[in-house]
Amino acid sequence: MKTLSKDQINHDEDEILKMSESLRIATVQINHDEDEILKMKDDFRMLDKDTCCKSETNNQGTVMKEAGSESFDENNEEVDDDNEEIDYDNEEVHKMVTPKK
Repeated sequence: MKTLSKDQINHDEDEILKMSESLRIATVQINHDEDEILKMKDDFRMLDKDTCCKSETNNQGTVMKEAGSESFDENNEEVDDDNEEIDYDNEEVHKMVTPKK
């Protein structure tokens, strides 16, 4: 049987403590991630299954997602659903829809 020196034993104890701390940190992160997943799962359940996955494209080519009667753009900002005609002769609109060179 091999006898370990006091320095080797202290070194091994330090390594064990470091691994233990790493394991504790990883466990805390896993628990946090699990909580976040459960929250997202609950949020998804609250959505109406018929509207959560619908998307439509407006006449500008922007995809809008619907949740109930409200429409949201790709930044999840509420969109006015009046569907009023866009004046493409307007100079500002023309700049927005014309590709840059």
